[in-house]
Amino acid sequence: MKFAPGGANETTIHRVSNASWRSARTWDSVLRMKLFAPLAILGCALGVVGGCSSSTPEEARVGACDGQSTCTVEELCAVAKCGGAATARFNADGCIRRNCTASSQCATGEVCFLPGLVENTCLPSGRSCEIYEGRCTCGGTADCGGGGLCVPEAEIPEDTCVVPDDCNSLKDRIENLEYSKFHGVFTPEEDVALQVDSCLTEMRKRQIELACNNAPCAAQVSCSKESVCASETCGGPTARFDSEGCARQPCEQSSDCEGDQVCFLPALVADTCVASNVESCTEEDGTCNCSKSADCSGSGFCIAPSEVPTEDCVVPSDCDALKNRYDQLQQAATTAQSDLTDRITACIASVESKRQELNCQ
Repeated sequence: MKFAPGGANETTIHRVSNASWRSARTWDSVLRMKLFAPLAILGCALGVVGGCSSSTPEEARVGACDGQSTCTVEELCAVAKCGGAATARFNADGCIRRNCTASSQCATGEVCFLPGLVENTCLPSGRSCEIYEGRCTCGGTADCGGGGLCVPEAEIPEDTCVVPDDCNSLKDRIENLEYSKFHGVFTPEEDVALQVDSCLTEMRKRQIELACNNAPCAAQVSCSKESVCASETCGGPTARFDSEGCARQPCEQSSDCEGDQVCFLPALVADTCVASNVESCTEEDGTCNCSKSADCSGSGFCIAPSEVPTEDCVVPSDCDALKNRYDQLQQAATTAQSDLTDRITACIASVESKRQELNCQ
């Protein structure tokens, strides 16, 4: 799949594989033999190198202006997007648009816009165009960490979040936005961060509507639903993963959960050790391998109301099990709040009553 579309001479970036796309890039052979400009000059002009970036967007130019490129405006704009669209890396004058993380960093009349909100694109953190062998050729740094661009308000599209209508495109777009959010050189902040979060929410909703594999899951679970649930228990009040194969969100009260989900503590109904954190789940040869913290969580987890058992406090019938349950509930009571505290307190009372009934020590 190509990213950063342009003219015939523009260098393009290709996805190599799902596992390595963030770091493995195929670049035009010209760029492997020749650097367009000294790295320090490029970094200062783009505002990438600390201590030399300009605070004025108009001064941060590496295009067909201010002597930073040997291409004319006409030559550059024939092979690269220039102005007229919020996703163009260069403005109408052939000057590179300033990278930004929030609109507060842009000039009056401009806003910070992330191209990945409306198209599947890889925006390098650095970009330059030069005449090579008689033609204007463009290239950039080997990353997708460019963040947003300072763009005139008039060029911002009416729909600032274009949601794809197929599972593969949704997966690619979500990966790109999450990479920009968590790993980019210019990590979104303020208004841009809110736009990214809102757009990611809409895309995940669309995944659910289309019944895409692993649709509702957070980024740390990259396995398909089938492979997760083949190696982990999915669904039910005591499972670490929900019925869709997604790691459940830890909680201290139901207000921590999304939608109408309820905060529920597995120890209310079973002697079980549930890891507090799912660090990652990756699929290899059809098998999902999950890395989890080596502990027993004292917090609750967000579950669907339909999964809350009718009997939300199961009291053991022997002294050893009663002591284990009592200790688990006491641990959880130290961090629980609101409605979860009420459930735990009531269950502790029932467990203690049973211990007294059996004369447990």
